[in-house]
Amino acid sequence: MRAYAGSHRQRGLAVIISDLLGPGVHEGIAALLQRGFEVAVMHVIDQAEMDPDLDGDLDVYDRETGEVLRITASDDLATRYRAGVAAWLAETEYRCIARQVRYIPISTTTPIEEFLFHDARARRLLA
Repeated sequence: MRAYAGSHRQRGLAVIISDLLGPGVHEGIAALLQRGFEVAVMHVIDQAEMDPDLDGDLDVYDRETGEVLRITASDDLATRYRAGVAAWLAETEYRCIARQVRYIPISTTTPIEEFLFHDARARRLLA
């Protein structure tokens, strides 16, 4: 995003479609804003990550690093995980709103047609 912001002189609406889990996402948004872009973040949220089935012995696979971590899940772990995810989502939304970035959460269970023809229009992302 930083490279895009630096190489494009014509400003306009920059729409970011992401799970926001990668490094440098917020720095990229800041770079777009500094260059005068209007920014909208379409935050793709996988329900399986929001509310995973945490029960018993599990192998947790990190897609970015390839590392596998063996854990034993409990009700307490599941509760703390869900609270952590909820806090992260709230912080992410707050960071966007504080910068006047349109924040649009999108569940992976929402059909793209429903999002484009209803949700995006209702949030004035599309005319």
